[in-house]
Amino acid sequence: MLYEITDELREELKRPLGLLIKSGNEAEYIKNNLINQKLVITVGDRTTELFILSGGKPKVEVVDLKEKRSRREKTLTTAEVFMRVKNDPGTITEESIEAIKNAISSKERVRIEIDGEEDLLGIPAIIYAPNGSFVLYGQPNEGLVVIKVDSSVKDKARKILSSMKKVQN
Repeated sequence: MLYEITDELREELKRPLGLLIKSGNEAEYIKNNLINQKLVITVGDRTTELFILSGGKPKVEVVDLKEKRSRREKTLTTAEVFMRVKNDPGTITEESIEAIKNAISSKERVRIEIDGEEDLLGIPAIIYAPNGSFVLYGQPNEGLVVIKVDSSVKDKARKILSSMKKVQN
């Protein structure tokens, strides 16, 4: 099963799903609020790098080695285990969902490198992350979105996933 974003969902997802930390304030926020959290999932190369440079060690890093669709040489990592999965732009694949579930339940820190695009993978990260954990992703040209996972945000993420177009692949 493959989930494809619809035009109306694309508009909806332009609004942050959590707290937006404005550009320039992210490192301070991370240092003051997130460094000692047990389970933090970072989605995006810039987000992952920002979290690590601020002293954090993500439990799960989801990266595509691109920033604003431009290729990056590499992104900092603290991962002990590396996975690689395919996820085309504008989609969420079952393979990506399984990788995120496995990474969250792993004892090690995991990096999931996406062949394609990781932009929508915060959705399954929210769905499968335990309550009380954090999912971070970048809001282009605005800053960092910080989501403290609870049943309410999980419901919202499930609703988004269920309203995506389902395609057999």
